[in-house]
Amino acid sequence: MPPRGIGARFMALGGGEAAARLFAFGATVYLARTLTPALYGIVGVAMGVMLYLTQIADGGIELVGVPLVARDRDRAAEIAEPILSVRFVASLVLAALVIVAGFTILPQPDGAVMASSALALAFTGLSVRWIHLGLERAGGVAAARTIGEIVALCAIVLLVHDAGDVGFVPLAQFVGAGATALILLVTLRRSAIHLRWRWSPREALPVFQRSRHLIGFTLLGLLLFNFDLIFLRFSAGAEAAGYYAAAYTMISFAANLIVAFAHTVLPNLTRLEGEPADRNALFVTVCAQAFALALPVGVGAWYVARQVVDQIFGSAYLPGVVALQWLAWSIPLAALRELPVVALIAVGREGALLRINAITVVCNVALVVATVPRYGLAGAAGATVATELIRLVLATHFAREAGYPLVPVGRLFKATLASAAMGGVLVMVAPSLLWLSVLVGGVTYAGVLLVTGGVRLGGRGVGLSV
Repeated sequence: MPPRGIGARFMALGGGEAAARLFAFGATVYLARTLTPALYGIVGVAMGVMLYLTQIADGGIELVGVPLVARDRDRAAEIAEPILSVRFVASLVLAALVIVAGFTILPQPDGAVMASSALALAFTGLSVRWIHLGLERAGGVAAARTIGEIVALCAIVLLVHDAGDVGFVPLAQFVGAGATALILLVTLRRSAIHLRWRWSPREALPVFQRSRHLIGFTLLGLLLFNFDLIFLRFSAGAEAAGYYAAAYTMISFAANLIVAFAHTVLPNLTRLEGEPADRNALFVTVCAQAFALALPVGVGAWYVARQVVDQIFGSAYLPGVVALQWLAWSIPLAALRELPVVALIAVGREGALLRINAITVVCNVALVVATVPRYGLAGAAGATVATELIRLVLATHFAREAGYPLVPVGRLFKATLASAAMGGVLVMVAPSLLWLSVLVGGVTYAGVLLVTGGVRLGGRGVGLSV
């Protein structure tokens, strides 16, 4: 079992992330049903491009900053002040450049949506999420994120009533991002960490120099994340991009939870650098637990793909079913891959992460370009799954070089058996309603885990024993 605190922090951060993503999912469904598939595809692509810009504005601090604070909590404010000042100014400059380019260079309406979205980059520069995580205060992060998504959802419902209101979508997201950033700043101040404006690029420079590898790593990771969507937009049209964006919503939901879980482990791996036996035991356990949480989601997503698309997004998006069925298998692969990634961050091997994503980007671009013209949505999704497998192999290889062990196959057996049983029962029973499929699948998976000892019931509640 992991050290005490990881499970609680993940329940706080992961539970909050799940709640936040549910509200974001509600906004996505509302937009998909209010806009046409073509317009929804344009919004999805514009938001996908904004992910790259957000990472540039962040400067890699959301990742490299967590272990910095975790190692020296008493100096959190002193460490953060010059970093936040430089990052905020840089984010404003980037926002101005994107706004000008969006209205003068880029094709419309994509450019206008992107230009409006750039306003939220200012809040990226002000984000103190990394400080909260370094201090292991996941509850505040979860609450702020959830409130921000609620605000964004309310704004979307109030402002977007038909296809003509597509320009209000970025405004709603701007308001939600602002709410999240301001709540995190206020809660940090109330916890006696008072941040001042301190312009000292010389102090911040070493941190940004270290994070440059993580910026490249993240940008390449985003290219892996949405190159398929962008390529579909310009090779197969906006409607195809809309179908694919709808299918990817569930995958994005799972991916965010996986990242949240990994981030709750990062401070512990950092503190255990000098105790390799304990660190490696923790690493193996959290990898097995992440797999046990993700594999049934992947199997379930494969089975309910048609129900999700038809009953939630509507019959207009049914061409996207094949994409969701393929993409479902990327969920367990991503769960196993993300833990070696944060392990490499904990030991300062950011250069290895950059190499991982550089190699896989080349593979992904080649696969997408080769398969999409012939196989369309299925080709894009299949290329994504193949790329995720390549990333897993590379991340595991570099983590082993850094001293982390392979996860024994036996630690994955219980989850694999329970997931196979769940898939078999779903195929035999064939529930026609989405909620019933989720219920039958969840009960079957939990039941098999309980019988095999993968779930332990004790005085402190339910725990995974895989």
